[in-house]
Amino acid sequence: MKPRTITAVCLAAIAGVLMIYQGYKSMPKAYEKTFSKTEVPPEWRPDVVEAVERMAIAATDGRVKSVNTFAHYELLRARGYAGMELKVEGQDKKRSWTPTAWLLDLLFYPKLAEHYPVFVVEDSEVVAKLGIKPHEKQRDRYTFHELNTGRAALAAAMQRLQGKKEEDKDRIERLTSSLAENFMAYESLAQALAGAHNQVTLGEEVEDPALKAMAGKPIPVMEAMAAFATCGAWKDMMAKRKAGEPVAPPPWMRNLVEELLGKMGTAGALRWYPPTATDKENWETANGLVNDLTEEGLHAPTAADKLRELALMGALATDPQKNGELQDRLKAFAESRIGEAKKFDHYNKIELDRTYLKYHIFSYVTRFFIALFFLTAISWLLPPWPLLRKILARLCLLGFAGIAAGMTQRVFITGWGPVTGIHETLPYITIIGGLFALLLMKYLKNPLPLAMAVVIGAAGMFFTSQHELLDSRDTMPALNAVLRTNFWLWTHVTTINIGYATVIIGAFFSMAYLFSRMFDIMRKDSGFFRDLTRTAYGVLCFGMFFSLIGTILGGIWGNESWGRFWGWDPKENGALLITVWCLFVMHMRMAGWVKEFGFHFWNAAAALPVMFSWWHVNLLNIGLHSYGFTEGLLGKLYIAYGITALVLIIGLIARFAEHIARKQMTATGAEKQPEPPSAPASAESAS
Repeated sequence: MKPRTITAVCLAAIAGVLMIYQGYKSMPKAYEKTFSKTEVPPEWRPDVVEAVERMAIAATDGRVKSVNTFAHYELLRARGYAGMELKVEGQDKKRSWTPTAWLLDLLFYPKLAEHYPVFVVEDSEVVAKLGIKPHEKQRDRYTFHELNTGRAALAAAMQRLQGKKEEDKDRIERLTSSLAENFMAYESLAQALAGAHNQVTLGEEVEDPALKAMAGKPIPVMEAMAAFATCGAWKDMMAKRKAGEPVAPPPWMRNLVEELLGKMGTAGALRWYPPTATDKENWETANGLVNDLTEEGLHAPTAADKLRELALMGALATDPQKNGELQDRLKAFAESRIGEAKKFDHYNKIELDRTYLKYHIFSYVTRFFIALFFLTAISWLLPPWPLLRKILARLCLLGFAGIAAGMTQRVFITGWGPVTGIHETLPYITIIGGLFALLLMKYLKNPLPLAMAVVIGAAGMFFTSQHELLDSRDTMPALNAVLRTNFWLWTHVTTINIGYATVIIGAFFSMAYLFSRMFDIMRKDSGFFRDLTRTAYGVLCFGMFFSLIGTILGGIWGNESWGRFWGWDPKENGALLITVWCLFVMHMRMAGWVKEFGFHFWNAAAALPVMFSWWHVNLLNIGLHSYGFTEGLLGKLYIAYGITALVLIIGLIARFAEHIARKQMTATGAEKQPEPPSAPASAESAS
């Protein structure tokens, strides 16, 4: 077997093991505790879960999405995995929770849900510093009940770290800050229906006849709030205020309002009541219903009934015997909200949004490409078989079609271009780079383009899933106002990303050249190296052209949006750096300053400015193009820099080894030259 083939297979095996390890690390670990039947709520019926999944909700990121998507990212952010499995007494198999089922448990059974292992803690030192008893494992999942013992320390740490820049925090501080944010977000959701669970007992001091009839018995806070806002005493006071008469509420009324609002919890956490015909933009919360009811707002005609509806479901959740009635009412609640949303344009994309994550096409494509990656690696060990190569190429094309389908689905959901943020660049450049590599199969009569297409597909989709896991936020948030222009999203953004992707592809071809020189020092197959050089140079020119055009288009967009063509923003400087680097390599080659090896060395090094300009500048939190700090991304970038530097060092070693080999051959050839006894022999030797 050729050294080049052995090296390729070894590298493929190492890359595959790293991918499997990273995937395994992100999977939930088995939770050892076995829950009794009383420690977990009854299972939600599939039809109820589906109805709730299809509800629309307006999230804090500004996007109206399905409850399924909302729950998915809430659980992913806290747990590091959008799902949960637990051992339950009396069940042979582990009981599983979908994100929506988990959210329903959190809303209706918060006291039971607080014992679920939801919070992933990457380092036990984080909880130890907060005064919380750490687990034996360094990385493990903790319950809300465990972390709640250090709530005061978490809140203090969160307040202390809020004013500190992300890049200035050390690893433990970043993990602590992330844990505190996840804890507070969880707590907010857990108390969203507190007004339905908590009860209040009205005292005899209330002066309104309707409220006095309810005095002396505990009732849900939301029901009491609905009754209070419709009582005669409150309405009389509001009527006098509207007439311009300054009326102060009596002490009993003021005390009652303070008590009711104090027990409402975080009723503003769920904006799941659709807008009205008068105001088609603002989604409402339970707190908003209270405000509309007391102030006679837009939802006032139906607010009391909706509050009583929540109060009734909260009361039913306390009685296990009435679980069937609770599920029926919850399904009716979800269908009612869906019916309200369908009256406007808000709901037309919700079903597509729900299915995007429920049947996550990118996750299937990732597994497909990883399997194809290993199949391709095995094919390198077999004798050349043209039919197998064609089959692998078509399978690879099928994988890229899957990526295109996922991207198309996202375009229909958002209504914008295929690339609107950092996350979307990954599948986009994967499909562009992979298809470009497959196209080169027609011009290169060796297996390298196919292997590169498979590697691009597997690595690109793997890093797509890893980035979503690292960020743990909705990958389709509402766009900033300056980005809401489909013309520039379809021109500048797509063009410059094509340029970046092809520059990276050209760098990969040059890396393949350097590796081949290292493990095939004497260059027996000169045609292979010649093809690599032509291909890398052509791809470089292609990438430079699109990078230049994309940069110019970006300047024009900047002039329209910010009033200047160029502002020396880090992202703009990065785009210019890539273009200048490409021109630098091309001119050195055209001028003859570098030969074949020198061209490939500098072209492979182009991966460094591309990675820095494409990703690293986004972590600087400087300039108008800053996309914020993503925990863990900086470390992975340093690993990528290190791998690229290692390839360049390998190329230099190959060059040095060739130089030594030539000197040895020359010296050996001189030693073996016979002494010239005669002219003919001497002449033959000289020739």
